Amino acid sequence: MSQGLTFAGDLKLGHYMHVPPIMMCLVQLIATIWGGLGNVAVLFWAFNNISGVCTPKAAQNFVCPQATTFFTASVVWGAVGPQRMFQHGQIYYANLFFFLIGVILPIPIYFLAKRYPNSPWKLFNTPLFFSGTAAIPPATAIK
Repeated sequence: MSQGLTFAGDLKLGHYMHVPPIMMCLVQLIATIWGGLGNVAVLFWAFNNISGVCTPKAAQNFVCPQATTFFTASVVWGAVGPQRMFQHGQIYYANLFFFLIGVILPIPIYFLAKRYPNSPWKLFNTPLFFSGTAAIPPATAIK
């Protein structure tokens, strides 16, 4: 499911950047095949060369933090619930304001691009700018 959402997000960003759909599809197809082969090759190498991979006693700290992050997320969203995390006065309450920022920020960017057509504002794309936060790792590589 995660890969499907990433694929759809990439196509959406390509649409925002006015990349032709045929080119986006071709690039995604080639990248998917190449990435799949590379991932499987690295996985086989890791299983054959790293002792105790994905265990607490793994060599060089290869403990698979993504699996731990997924487990923690399932506990947070299932047992704790979002209301305890995002309601007023809680630690993540301020994160809700980013929805408002996401709605409002493109408006002044649009008008700046219209007012100054030869400026860098014409090239600024807010969804593309904010999608960079998706590249932030969900957990550290060390324990």
